[in-house]
Amino acid sequence: MQMDGAISRRSALLLAGLSLISRPVLADDSFSFDGSYSDPKHPGCARNVMSKNDNEAEISGVDGNPGCSAGNADVQKPWRLNGKVDGKKIFVDFSPKGGPKDLLGNWEDDGIRWPDNNKWTKITQKTYPQDL
Repeated sequence: MQMDGAISRRSALLLAGLSLISRPVLADDSFSFDGSYSDPKHPGCARNVMSKNDNEAEISGVDGNPGCSAGNADVQKPWRLNGKVDGKKIFVDFSPKGGPKDLLGNWEDDGIRWPDNNKWTKITQKTYPQDL
């Protein structure tokens, strides 16, 4: 009787292991635009993307002239924008900043490439709240 119990425990463990291996894992499941970015056109200025849900994101940052440093904090302007995520594409409504309504950004290796060829490079996986 004890032998039967050992076999059924082994069988249960084997089946549990097989069920874990048999589930397909998609490479893009772990992909996320969420994080902080570096923008070469605005050195030192914050750029953050944070998911609201599966297909919506909030994009926030600060603009300075020409960039952001402690010396020009009085002229830095915070902003928040809405975006829609579709796989490795993000459409951002830059109209509140005087830009296009649905600017397309494409994920490229380590950051977001914009139509003007500017690339925001991801520097952290998490976004940090800002007092904007």
